[in-house]
Amino acid sequence: SQVCNDENNLMLSLDDAGTAYASIPCPPTNSMTYKPLNPLSLFNGEDPTGTWTLTIEDVETAYDDPTLNAWSLEVCVPASGCQNTLDLSGTLSDPLYQASQTINAAGTVPGTATVILRAGNDVNLNTNFDAALGCTLTVEIGGCQ
Repeated sequence: SQVCNDENNLMLSLDDAGTAYASIPCPPTNSMTYKPLNPLSLFNGEDPTGTWTLTIEDVETAYDDPTLNAWSLEVCVPASGCQNTLDLSGTLSDPLYQASQTINAAGTVPGTATVILRAGNDVNLNTNFDAALGCTLTVEIGGCQ
């Protein structure tokens, strides 16, 4: 909302737990995290899947060449229905499988899939488990997140 008027080269992160909006230096190039004008918690409970759109407006385009070099969005979703033991079979194509204690995997990870198996204690890849060439399979010990 034009907090820095016509400043260039802004670098900032937004988080509801960040530093108060009123203390943003102009231009914000100190890589600190600030509270947004409207709380991001308004999105709590919303489905994070789908298309996210970032809209930026440069109101002074007559004298500059506006460029967005990069942006990212991190959506943190609490684990739901995390079982103690998870027995997997068939085609494993979801990005994340997790259990609070043990995962027993007997399925197949296709060549285009990226799959994470995350368990608290054990990830057992049974003898008929197959990870196809070209897939990305990550095994993590750490339990549900």
